[in-house]
Amino acid sequence: MKVLYEKENLYEYTAEAIGQLISKFLSMKEEIVLGLPGGRSILPILNYLSKHPVDWEKIHVFVVDERLVPINDPESNFGLINSGLSDIIPKENFHPFIIENQNERNSLKKYEDEIKKFDGFYDILVVSIGEDGHIGSLYPNHPSIKDDSDFYIIVEDSPKPPSRRMSISSKMVTRSKACVVIISGNQKKDALTKFLDSDSNYASCPAKLVLKIPELFVFTDIDLKSINI
Repeated sequence: MKVLYEKENLYEYTAEAIGQLISKFLSMKEEIVLGLPGGRSILPILNYLSKHPVDWEKIHVFVVDERLVPINDPESNFGLINSGLSDIIPKENFHPFIIENQNERNSLKKYEDEIKKFDGFYDILVVSIGEDGHIGSLYPNHPSIKDDSDFYIIVEDSPKPPSRRMSISSKMVTRSKACVVIISGNQKKDALTKFLDSDSNYASCPAKLVLKIPELFVFTDIDLKSINI
């Protein structure tokens, strides 16, 4: 794991790391899967990433988690991701989570089937750590973190609104080949402390699941000297 403190150009450096990983994986595979979250950090990262010189036609984008809303809803994570990359990635390379006929479970199975077409894992997973240590919609001391599904889960009672979501599962997180983590804002200092603390576990800090991923980069604008471990 590499933890990098960057005060001024956090999003640019994060995008650069993602871009370098994309180039690395495309040197080994014909196509790769990039897993992206929603949240306020992702759009500026995508703005920088879109300028990275890679073959975007070989990149397939899946969501890390999604609110159970139509993809054209303002709250849709996919809508945010699409707005950042739609000019450079072919439409068929976007893989939104779509609720069909109000049947979330059936839609979840279809999303599983879709990722299985690409070996059933994310080559590069991008996540943002929340103030409570959550990633995706996997929350501390919550049924979501205890769900042992292989691919995705439905969250009925998310502590963070809206309450109903889908999310990458704990097992799916750990099958990723590389991960880029962003944690920004001093209000998340406690979450970063818990993430770096060897005495905490993934049940109390779901973000620690990414420590099982072979290649891991963590970017933060929180001064690491202020973290007491």
